[in-house]
Amino acid sequence: MAKKDWLDRLFDLHSLMISTQSDNEAAECRKKINKLLTQHGKTANDTAELLAIVVERRSSASPPPPSPRPQPPPGDPVTGLVLLEGIRAICKEFLSLEEHEYLVLALWCMHAYVFSRFMCTPRLILRSAVRDCGKTSTLSVIEGFVPNAKKIGQCDGGDLFPLH
Repeated sequence: MAKKDWLDRLFDLHSLMISTQSDNEAAECRKKINKLLTQHGKTANDTAELLAIVVERRSSASPPPPSPRPQPPPGDPVTGLVLLEGIRAICKEFLSLEEHEYLVLALWCMHAYVFSRFMCTPRLILRSAVRDCGKTSTLSVIEGFVPNAKKIGQCDGGDLFPLH
């Protein structure tokens, strides 16, 4: 890989600035961008043209070869559907819920592995007007399917788990 020059650094800072959720991080990027522009005799008005140069340069460079997709071990083809049905079946075995609620739990457990790739994510809320109806049991069952499950407190007698 070729060494990055100041235009690549400018492009990376600009990308970070427009993608970050942190106002402080965006402000820090703006400062660094202005410093880079000043060092090279450019102004903020030149930014679009400079970014276009990097885009053109990167698109004309030969793309890296695609990385091979990891293959499941022979004889063990676990697909997303197989995993979904497996989680759903285990929930069905240990919990007494409405039919659609088993699917919701299974989808939420699978989503817990990839939630950081999304800007928005669903939250799982277990509520009931009566005590001892299975909220904690539900959390105990899905705890085995959620990565890094940690109890963080209680709400209306039930335990709470964060997604991460």
